[in-house]
Amino acid sequence: PGSDVRAWVLKIKSQPGDSGALALAALIVDRLDRDEGLQSSVRSSLQELKHLLARFVLISRGREVGLVGELLFLRHLANHYGDSAAIKSWLGPPREPHDFSLSSFDVEAKTTDGERRIHTVSSETQLMPSPGRRLFLLSIQLSEAGTGEKGQSLHQLVDEARSGAGDATDLLEYRLLEAGWDDQLAELYTTRF
Repeated sequence: PGSDVRAWVLKIKSQPGDSGALALAALIVDRLDRDEGLQSSVRSSLQELKHLLARFVLISRGREVGLVGELLFLRHLANHYGDSAAIKSWLGPPREPHDFSLSSFDVEAKTTDGERRIHTVSSETQLMPSPGRRLFLLSIQLSEAGTGEKGQSLHQLVDEARSGAGDATDLLEYRLLEAGWDDQLAELYTTRF
C-alpha cells in the first residue's frame, strides 16, 4: 500500500493546483513511514487536516460582497462627514434593522456581485423605516476587477477604513469582528472588486 500512495503523491505533484491533496498525501506517507497501517494513516491524516482547516473559516462569498459594499459606503460617508462620524453611523450586521444611521435618516445597503440587481432581504424590518426617520435603500452592484487598477479587495478596504479611524478605531474593530473579519485570514481575500 505504501508504494501505491507514493505513486499517488508523485502524480499529484505533477498537477498544478492540487496542493490540498498533496498535503493530505504527504501526511499519509509520513504515517506510513512510521509503520502505521494504511487505514490508520488515512484516518489520522484526514482528522489532522480537518482540525487544521477548522481554524481557517472564511466568511461566505455573500457576506464578503456585503461587507465590501458597506465599506465602500463607509468610505463615501467618510469623504462627506469625516471618518469618525462615518464609523459611528455604521451599525453593523447583527443588531439593528438598518446598516447606517445618520442624523436624520437611515440607510440599508444591499450589495450584489450578480449581473442583475437582485438583493435578498433578511427580515421584514430591513425595508421599514424607523419611527420618525426616512429610510433609503442603497443598491450596490460590484463586478470583479481582476488586475484592474481601481479594483480593491476586502482586505484593502479594511486597511483603508482603519487608516482613518482615529478616535473611532475601537468601534470600527468591533464592527469588523461582528462582520466575521479575521486579520489572520486577511491575505486569503484576494478577489478585487
